[in-house]
Amino acid sequence: MARALRAVTVERGLDPRDQALVAFGGSGPVHACELADMLAVRRILVPDLPGVFTAVGMLTSDVERHFVRAFPAPLPALGGAEVGSVLDALRAEALAALAAEGYGAGEAIVGFEADLRFSGQDSELSCAFDAADRSEPALAALAGRFLADYERVYQYRAEEPIEMVNLRAVGSGRRARRLEFDRVTVESASGGRAARRPVHFSRGEAPLDAPVIERSALGEGEGQGPMIVESYDSTVVVPPGWSARADRLGNIRLDRR
Repeated sequence: MARALRAVTVERGLDPRDQALVAFGGSGPVHACELADMLAVRRILVPDLPGVFTAVGMLTSDVERHFVRAFPAPLPALGGAEVGSVLDALRAEALAALAAEGYGAGEAIVGFEADLRFSGQDSELSCAFDAADRSEPALAALAGRFLADYERVYQYRAEEPIEMVNLRAVGSGRRARRLEFDRVTVESASGGRAARRPVHFSRGEAPLDAPVIERSALGEGEGQGPMIVESYDSTVVVPPGWSARADRLGNIRLDRR
């Protein structure tokens, strides 16, 4: 798990010490502090209902359909008529797919991306562009965004020409009655029955006497580890050296002391 986290931080030029770790899933909050210690991450966010985090995410999102066409060509070709025909076909395919799912023209939005790379390389980055404006200034701006993204990911810029690999269409169906997190309030039970039990936080070391509390009993005041926070869908392990508190949306924030 630590290697996977390094792959999306250090290997992309990001310092994990500047990031917050989001722990979800039934067992993600069990391992989060140990992983954070390995990567020197100082803050962890455990969302409300972490065990069903993916399902909750589906309730907050629009429907998306992705379509792709291979189109190997130099970047300036993006302004040509041949690309326009491909984009029209991709748009029609995306709108038809969304219509089949019940999304009319007023609820459907189609955006476009180009997979770009430096000539001679075998990996590319996707960059959004405006299909209605493929003028030379627009292509120059797209090249600038690609260069900025490339430097952010790889920490340098190559000098080779930029070329396209694929054209993509992303069709979004604006779903009604989405769950809006800025309108969510969490109703907590008034306190939970606390218990204590010996807990092994480190292999080979003696267990520590730790309080075990229900998640609903964790208020916005700071609680100090060692501590176990339990809920029906997940368990949050707060080892020594970490503190925990809940926010108004029901997320738990863990901070390294």
